[in-house]
Amino acid sequence: MATDQYKVENFIALTQQAAKLILETVQKDGFIHVFSHLDADGISAAGIIGKTLFKLDAKFRLRITQWVDKKIIDEIIADKPQLVIFTDFGSNYLELLNEKVPNSKVVILDHHQFKNDVKNDNYVHVNPHIFGIPGATDISGSGVAYFAAKAVNPENVDLSPIAIVGALGDMQDKNELRTLGGLNSIIVDDALAANLLKVEKDLMFFGRETRPIHRALASSNRPFLPGITGEEGASAKFLKNLDINLKEDQRWRSLRDLKPDERKRLCSALADYLFSQGLHFEVENLIGSVYVLIKEEDWTPLR
Repeated sequence: MATDQYKVENFIALTQQAAKLILETVQKDGFIHVFSHLDADGISAAGIIGKTLFKLDAKFRLRITQWVDKKIIDEIIADKPQLVIFTDFGSNYLELLNEKVPNSKVVILDHHQFKNDVKNDNYVHVNPHIFGIPGATDISGSGVAYFAAKAVNPENVDLSPIAIVGALGDMQDKNELRTLGGLNSIIVDDALAANLLKVEKDLMFFGRETRPIHRALASSNRPFLPGITGEEGASAKFLKNLDINLKEDQRWRSLRDLKPDERKRLCSALADYLFSQGLHFEVENLIGSVYVLIKEEDWTPLR
């Protein structure tokens, strides 16, 4: 279901408030502390905000951490930064922050559900759940950070691929054919319009750019391929029986190297194989949306 436009507009308006506070702090030559969550989404969010601040020539320090604890609170109290930014967490620490550092300027860019909000004019709390937008599926922490970054400067659309990485790291590709939806779809559209991304329908095996085809199949657990998963020899034999060469010019071929007819043969054969194993429910996991970062180098994990 598409996210209601009214909710989107209100969410974006709140990211603009966060951007305003960031810009005001930078213009006053203030020092900024950034704390972000220790997972793929949190690291992506940190990258987006860090890059945004770097472009502004801001004074800042960035730290990745698992949670907000006494050590972080004490650090804020001792260092007295002019602004503290939390990305991919913070919403569930609002009461603690309001109790311990009520006079600090704080921006929270989060997407997790939270229990209680607080009233504090020093705080800008950006979270999709405030507007009834599901943060588990429609936008990640890095997505929230991206909208704030774009509000700081529209040229920060170049950071959209990082937000897509964060959303995929948070496994938000829950829509039909494993697509990103909700607010994430706006980020995808931004990246497509900026010629930073292409979206393809393809086999959903890890290592599309880098892993030899037989190893990609052998390492698959979604779908699980009985007799192939965990068995590189059996995987290689399966491919050879389909007349799919494993090497080309002495280089291992990856999934991205498959020709259209080879890809079609492999997909059909895998579907038939899963049916023969009584795993018809796994067939839908074969094909999905692949997000390719086209400015990154071919045959590398970054792409």
